[in-house]
Amino acid sequence: MLSSTAEDVEIEVRISSLKIQALQRELVLLERDIQASKRELGEKTPLQTAVFSDPPGLNKFHPRKTEDVLVWDFISRSIYSATNINPRRRMEAPLKEGLEDVVGEVMDTINMHSKQRGRVIEFREILYGYHRLDPLHGADYILDMLLVYKKYRGRKMTVPVRRHVYLQQQFGGLEIRETVDGVEVPQPIVREQEGDEPANLQADMSDNNLLSMGDLQPPLEIDTSPTDAVGTKIINFILPLSGRFAAFQRFVGVFEEVCLQRDKYVSLIVVLYQNPQAHDSFNQSASEVRRLQSVYPHIRIVLVPVFEKFARARALQLGASQVTDNTQDLLFLVDVDMVFMSATLQRIRTNTVKGKEVYFPIVFSEFDPSIVYGISELKSSSDHFRIDDDTGFWRQFGFGIVSIYKCDLMQVGGFDTTIQGWGKEDVNLYDKIVAFKNLTVFRAVDLTLVHVFHVVDCDPSLEETQLRMCEGSRYDTYAATCKLAIGPVRQHPSAATCELAIGPVRQDPPAATCELAIGPVRQHSLATTCELAIGPVQQDPPAATCELAIGPVRQHSPAATCELAIGLVRQDPPAATCELAIGPVRQDSPAATCELAIGPVRQHSLAATCELAIGPVRQDPSVWAQKFLLECLDRRTSSTIHV
Repeated sequence: MLSSTAEDVEIEVRISSLKIQALQRELVLLERDIQASKRELGEKTPLQTAVFSDPPGLNKFHPRKTEDVLVWDFISRSIYSATNINPRRRMEAPLKEGLEDVVGEVMDTINMHSKQRGRVIEFREILYGYHRLDPLHGADYILDMLLVYKKYRGRKMTVPVRRHVYLQQQFGGLEIRETVDGVEVPQPIVREQEGDEPANLQADMSDNNLLSMGDLQPPLEIDTSPTDAVGTKIINFILPLSGRFAAFQRFVGVFEEVCLQRDKYVSLIVVLYQNPQAHDSFNQSASEVRRLQSVYPHIRIVLVPVFEKFARARALQLGASQVTDNTQDLLFLVDVDMVFMSATLQRIRTNTVKGKEVYFPIVFSEFDPSIVYGISELKSSSDHFRIDDDTGFWRQFGFGIVSIYKCDLMQVGGFDTTIQGWGKEDVNLYDKIVAFKNLTVFRAVDLTLVHVFHVVDCDPSLEETQLRMCEGSRYDTYAATCKLAIGPVRQHPSAATCELAIGPVRQDPPAATCELAIGPVRQHSLATTCELAIGPVQQDPPAATCELAIGPVRQHSPAATCELAIGLVRQDPPAATCELAIGPVRQDSPAATCELAIGPVRQHSLAATCELAIGPVRQDPSVWAQKFLLECLDRRTSSTIHV
């Protein structure tokens, strides 16, 4: 009998997990044999095992469209991914553990008969590999492994060898466990009958289209009214506030509509700091809180005035201390710039489990609406819940919004109240919770939790780390990469990426990306992307895409696409595509494609491809081009330019 020490418990858990894995593997093999026999006998395969009984293979999934193709991640000492916001990152713990299990099983299989053969093969390292997740079948691996071959019978030898292995971690059967607040609910055992399946269900499965299964039955109606034990949990909103009265008014409006008038199982604790730059804001915010207290006397609404320098960690700790009922101590640490819906409250209650789970939602953060919609006077979006690449981004590295029980917050040590000013306190708390063994983090995007855009003002007196975090947050919220255009920007749904509007812009379906209209735009089938018609257009077979004929056109083999000869043309190896020489051309390494030198060229890290710098035109070889371009700039609003 093992003692109850932590080390013995970990060993026992590890041994039990290995036994479970072995039994699951044996179950999958037996299931495959059974289904193979049924297929030989011409019997139907039940739905439960239709997918999971297939033998292993990397070609089970057959994409119908290009966007359905499963992309592999490259594994080396780091992970290189085309689908992640971070193209190069360290290996996450789940993947690392999965690789260890896979390699362990491979080595066990290789050495299964090592005694009879008088040799043993040892694992050294994974030189490189590929990984992808097939949602229907399992995790796929292609690994290049360095092994050591040791022969201890007969002629002894030790030889390093490389082996290329193709593996698939097969999904097991579907198992459902219902829990309420972390406690499992006993369910009656219901056995599946083969005759219960609709006749066309097997065809749907063979098409790899599980979504069509939802059409066979009416959709479930989910009752979101808080009638059960989870739905009646009181959520204590903790809101630190310093100045920002207009934002506070918006928050109060959302809180009234979503919580006070509908849900009622909430409370609000406002920790109000006096802001030296906004003297009236303190009294106005206090009056707004008192109004809520008078209109909703049955709801607990607390105002905590603080007359010291603002520190978010200190404010949140003060707010949490106001919750004294240990039976209703669910905290939701929120920001004044957040807007939310009723579904947010249900997710907070469901995903936060006392003593077990903390909810860190990934919120959607808006870009500057004046940049998104091209209206300089626009201060706020009309639809905060419009979620796409142009309107905002997911704050994957933001941990300021959290739902946690007060007892769990105290157990991990609470907030570090020595942190002054903006930032860092959320990351500190997140690290504490991750390191705490009894708590798990539930982290997922919440499409009903949106951070409304506001201009971020960073205090220069902040600590270096905090200042860098603040400035990074300010840059992130400016605009999407493709929207950083010099000149008025107009975005249309049909534009695949963005439009840089230097004059009237017309977007047509044939244009793969965008059209820059400096004059009338003509789109031809021969043009791969678009044609910028500043004069007659010539399309020749040697041009990979198109040629813009503003003067003689020269096509050289070093040019990847084409050269636009408006004066002196220089083609250098650093230019990825082409150079448009309307004056001196500068090609720098940060430029992803090319630089259009219509005056001084500025290349910023925020620009995805290049910037069109319309400024003073410097044209040495061609006076005609200079005169023409100046005429173009004078007639930017005209739809047609006569040469």
